[in-house]
Amino acid sequence: MAVLFDTAKQIEPLLAERGLTKAAVKRGMNILFGGDWEGISQEELFQRLAVKQYSVSHDLPAFADEMEGLVRGAVAMDQIRRTLNYGMDDRGR
Repeated sequence: MAVLFDTAKQIEPLLAERGLTKAAVKRGMNILFGGDWEGISQEELFQRLAVKQYSVSHDLPAFADEMEGLVRGAVAMDQIRRTLNYGMDDRGR
């Protein structure tokens, strides 16, 4: 079954079915695709993934698995970055 959606926003329910909260989806998608992710088309989503050198399947359920991994990974890496930067001054010390 090919991945069929009009906008990236339609990925949110797919990821919610996999246990991600709306907040986690929003945070991860913002990191991966930028603040305008909710309005981008399927074509634009795949282009932005390609620019970042991510390769995802165009068929479900592999696409859903891959997007879940990318979103979870983006959120986890952001949390690590925030933790490491906690308490640093403006000069990174």
